[in-house]
Amino acid sequence: MRTWREQAAWAKAKAALGDYADAIRGYDQAVQLYPESSRLRLDFAVALFLAANAAEKAGASEEEHGLRQRQQKQLREAYNRLNELSPAEVRKNIYKSLTHTYLYVPAPDGFTKAAKYGLEYVGNPRWLPSGGIWVNLACAYGQNAAWLMKTSGDLAPPADLRQGVIGAIKEALRQDDSWKLRLQLSLQRDHPLKLKDPQKYGEEDDLEVFESDSEIRTLIGLPTPKAPETPAGLKVEQISPTSLKASWAKSTRAITYRPFKKIVGLDKDFVALAPIEATEVLIDGLSPKAVVHFQVSASNAAGESTRTAEIQTILS
Repeated sequence: MRTWREQAAWAKAKAALGDYADAIRGYDQAVQLYPESSRLRLDFAVALFLAANAAEKAGASEEEHGLRQRQQKQLREAYNRLNELSPAEVRKNIYKSLTHTYLYVPAPDGFTKAAKYGLEYVGNPRWLPSGGIWVNLACAYGQNAAWLMKTSGDLAPPADLRQGVIGAIKEALRQDDSWKLRLQLSLQRDHPLKLKDPQKYGEEDDLEVFESDSEIRTLIGLPTPKAPETPAGLKVEQISPTSLKASWAKSTRAITYRPFKKIVGLDKDFVALAPIEATEVLIDGLSPKAVVHFQVSASNAAGESTRTAEIQTILS
């Protein structure tokens, strides 16, 4: 019978070869032989992470979900077994993996736990510095801001979370300037790497709510933002005798859109509707045979685009 060290070494070799099924079986047997090792459980979690990524690429969503669940469990078990004698590097890597893993758990539980573990680690000055944990903390704040904006309807991120993101970015870059690339990918919707390989980089969006923030862009080496382009492809179609739907294409750099309508005989000029994130809007409660003119503009923190040329629709 193999010792736990031999079993772990065999499992690690299998993981390096991409044989994740055998690697998982090997680590599973190793932790049964030595359940108190936080390092062993961290290695097991890494193998589960790699296996989940492979399942994701293969389109096996149920298998991927199960592997992610097992990965989180092993990381929690590794965390629970940390003590004063645990190696500093192992401790750092467990916290870094925990904060990263929970960024992929649905909100609000995911970003809440990522922030919890991140703050717990960076709040202890005796532990090794980690730029990666600061980056994960910034991403957790970004997810929190996006979730609050979505649930409350606010159009701007909360000021305290913005300051948290700025502080975390500064700490991460103070330790290692190379974190700029990951931060740029998390912030910029049309980053060249995302456009080139959306499967690999497309999910990096944790900081997108701050995409137009000049201070944050400057910190991570991105140019000053510009106002969005004027939306293209505006069209208006009648839905019912008293309603119509306007739609348009996404505008580069746009965060929100502002529709404008003018009803002949009722409005002297165009009336601005509430800003929206969608690229379509329904206008109802109109009078039969109403003559409606419509425009739309796009906005971000840098400013507002010019409005589209107006389109006239006569309800029939």
